Amino acid sequence: VALLLVNNQNLLGKYAGIDDKSMARLSCMGSEEMWFALISTYDDMGPFLCIISLIGIILYFVTSSDSGSLVIDIMSANGCQEPPIPQRVFWALVEGATATALLVAGGEDSLAALQTASVAAGLPYTIILCFLCPALWRALAFEFGDINPVLCVDTTA
Repeated sequence: VALLLVNNQNLLGKYAGIDDKSMARLSCMGSEEMWFALISTYDDMGPFLCIISLIGIILYFVTSSDSGSLVIDIMSANGCQEPPIPQRVFWALVEGATATALLVAGGEDSLAALQTASVAAGLPYTIILCFLCPALWRALAFEFGDINPVLCVDTTA
């Protein structure tokens, strides 16, 4: 059970069983509240860290959206690495409008459905990566001479 330490009190000692207003159970909070509740325990640094966290989250979403728009834009420009700026803005707006429409049309459960779909779409890539990791290790072993490519025998043993 995850407990949150507030006002620098020890939760593992004699205070663990006391119903104190300065303690909160993280598992009872919503997932949106947990991070900020944890950060707020850093006394004077709490508000500053909350602002830094929000800036980081915003930068993450903006750069992810920008990267997706760039890929779509390059594909629609037949592989041109420097497509026109208005075309890129168009794709960014269409991508944002599509995401907004899906979230609004789906209601409260739409975000969970989109998350489930993205995880399901990533599962085949995970299986492929499981095969590529040993292949990469073997290629690096060939490169550094640990495995003889002619005999396919480990020469380090």
